[in-house]
Amino acid sequence: MGPTYTYQRPPAPPTDRAVTPEELYFNQQWGRCELVNGKVIQMSPAGHNHGQIAARVLYLLYAYNEAKSLGRVFTAETGFVYPDQKTVRAPDAMFVSNARIPVDLPDEGYLPVSPDLAIEVVSPDDRFSEVTAKAESYLAAGVSMVWIIQPDGRLVHVYRSAHRGMTYRDGDTLSGEDVLPGFAVKVSEIFKR
Repeated sequence: MGPTYTYQRPPAPPTDRAVTPEELYFNQQWGRCELVNGKVIQMSPAGHNHGQIAARVLYLLYAYNEAKSLGRVFTAETGFVYPDQKTVRAPDAMFVSNARIPVDLPDEGYLPVSPDLAIEVVSPDDRFSEVTAKAESYLAAGVSMVWIIQPDGRLVHVYRSAHRGMTYRDGDTLSGEDVLPGFAVKVSEIFKR
């Protein structure tokens, strides 16, 4: 007879008090989470189509940035702390320009700055209104541009302010504008399998 294993459920995040970004960072046993106004929001893993699209966007951004050295590209595993110090979000992908990267950025912890570009891929179980509300909160936190990628319809919605958005379709070319100068990609490339 082989060894017996006892599963112990990891401790749940506290619900009776606010959590700090540092506390969230040092409690990885809570799983994939974000922090919104001190409240821990646990997140489910994404589906394969979501993951493939997010990986494709990361690849395109990473390859471009490697050639141009404009900043750093981060995955959804990386959180950034809002200026209010009560919120930590982890977009599906993000770009931070060299100008925003602190010279003394520590090797550990969340990014202490808002990204220049935050990207969200809409999952089948996401409400679009919730994703746009998240985009608005990114912009309010100092993000310069947000892309919301909508697989259903093969659309990319680009926001520079809560009241200014553009929608790009399959035949259109998506630009990095002044946030990621020179970057351009056909929308169809994002959905390529």
